[in-house]
Amino acid sequence: AALLIARQERLPDATTACDATAWPESRRQRLDAVLRQVSSSEGGAPDLATRDWASLLWSVARCRATLPDPIAQGVVAAVAANGALASGAALQPSDAARLLWAAATLRWRDQAFLHGAVIGARAALPECSPQDLSNMVWASAVLRGDNIEDFAFEAAEAFARRYGGNATSSSTSSSTSSQLPPPPPQAVANVLWALAKVKDAHEGSSASQGARASGARLAVLLAPAAVASLQ
Repeated sequence: AALLIARQERLPDATTACDATAWPESRRQRLDAVLRQVSSSEGGAPDLATRDWASLLWSVARCRATLPDPIAQGVVAAVAANGALASGAALQPSDAARLLWAAATLRWRDQAFLHGAVIGARAALPECSPQDLSNMVWASAVLRGDNIEDFAFEAAEAFARRYGGNATSSSTSSSTSSQLPPPPPQAVANVLWALAKVKDAHEGSSASQGARASGARLAVLLAPAAVASLQ
């Protein structure tokens, strides 16, 4: 139900009692009501798979709804438990991206949650779509913190090597990269924005030089993709 509400961007055709401009707030209130009912009926948090928790948290962020504490605790427990598994292998790329994007949108910085989410996301990097990668980089830059910022560079590196130019890569890697369709312009913009944000966050600190160097190197790798996105 939460996912259906979140995906309904426009006023349902059959509804006439709600003005179209009021639909986002109405949608938020509907999801709030669903979450309260679930929390009450389940006696706290429902027993969900990590994939379902990712969809639920994405829905909450999409609607700017309020996550009841028992359900928030359920999300943290599930994602932290997944991170404790070997390589966080239970996380699918889209689920990992949804978890981080939702946390960043909600400005939710629970450390146990982020630790588990990053472990799962790191294992998923080779299989991620350009949109998933860019969402991970963007989310990591918004959330900040040492662990999550380190992951921002890892995800940006994966994006840059797959979709950008890399003069030092092998001919096999270059051939594979050249056969990939170009990433969406918004994905390229998200990654470049995130790199700049992480660099600015460290300005004047002891980590500033390393962040600037990493950001500059990745920006060079991304230059061809950035140019292509403008055409």
